[in-house]
Amino acid sequence: MILFQIDAKSLPNGEPEHNELHAFQILDVPAQLVVEAINKARESEKKFPNIPVLICPEVEENYSSKPSSSGSIGDSYSRNTRKISLQGSTDSSNKIITATRPDEVDTDFLRAEVRLLNHLFDDIESALQEMRDRPLKMVRRSSALMAKTGSSSKSFPHTLGKTKSDGHDKQMDPKFRATIVDFYQKVKLSTIILSRLLNYVKEPNSPQLVRQLFVLLKEALMLCRDPKTGQVAVAREAIRPWFPRETLTFLHENLSDEHLSMLKELGPAWNTPRQAVKEESDNNIVYVPQFRHNFQVVIDDYEPTLFRFNEKGVQMDPQHRYVRAAPLNTFARQLMVQKAHMAKVIANFRAKNERELSVVVGEYLELLNTSTDWCKVRNSRSEIGFCPNVVLRVIEHRPSRTSVVTTESKKSSSGETIQF
Repeated sequence: MILFQIDAKSLPNGEPEHNELHAFQILDVPAQLVVEAINKARESEKKFPNIPVLICPEVEENYSSKPSSSGSIGDSYSRNTRKISLQGSTDSSNKIITATRPDEVDTDFLRAEVRLLNHLFDDIESALQEMRDRPLKMVRRSSALMAKTGSSSKSFPHTLGKTKSDGHDKQMDPKFRATIVDFYQKVKLSTIILSRLLNYVKEPNSPQLVRQLFVLLKEALMLCRDPKTGQVAVAREAIRPWFPRETLTFLHENLSDEHLSMLKELGPAWNTPRQAVKEESDNNIVYVPQFRHNFQVVIDDYEPTLFRFNEKGVQMDPQHRYVRAAPLNTFARQLMVQKAHMAKVIANFRAKNERELSVVVGEYLELLNTSTDWCKVRNSRSEIGFCPNVVLRVIEHRPSRTSVVTTESKKSSSGETIQF
């Protein structure tokens, strides 16, 4: 058991009202590993509080009712305790419809994108700090040069302006310009990922994170804006990655008017949907980020629409994202043929009396009936008993691969509730 104390008014939004103590039970890994990870995070604490860092959650694979405190633990640069978990259906008693095949959300893809987002935020923070430090470094360099040559400061009237300007590309240090371009590109990719994770990440959720991200973007634009013309040329030329249409919709639904005006100012590269860019255009080449540390992106580790959207045969419908066919054993296939209601075990449970049934992770069960908290189930050995809803994921039967999957309950054309 691990306890976290959150002091009153300690979070950026002024919450919580009172001191809180959160308890977490470690189930799947040695508790010592978690303690070591937390201590390591504390040792590497950073002094800039305005970029949230997501520690990739152990994705909660239960989509039934469960206390909110069971979510995974996230973090921010101020190291305020946050919980980041995956959203899911909260009604475990919804009707299951039968058809031909089950689907699952591929949590490996979700974990990979949150990890990538974490690395992107690290580099964004580092690049922004370089932009903050750049004018001061140039003033010091100019002062040292003036002291050495005995020249008047009037001999260097434009030094600071040139370092701050991204409108005069030829006057800018190429290495510093590359840092600025890299910053803008990673802001764009982070925005794309946040829009993709809209239904999965919470506390803080995607809208909150993207608004914080645009606060940082605004600061970068102010630091690098040409002092004479007011232009933000490098930002406008940061073409890749293009925003998918869904990302632009996400931004328009969640940004303030001020940030939307700023977005519009950044020109076509920030406002044209990727779907409108010609496929054969050099500008439509897939952007794969490079990082300052040893982390490398292996595109096959990610859901295909993130880095392989331009390949033929990739299903681009956002409603099918992260969905894969559930692997079935012999017993599960028998249940499918029988059109029986079924579930997959996502957490071990040990029976404590004769009415309960012990189950293990990965096991398939036939659902005989359900209640708010407990399900009556039958296993492959024809043993019957009760186990808690929270250790089960209902397997949803689907008529085809093109069925709609969301993390919220939806109505089918026949009026039946489809529950994931």
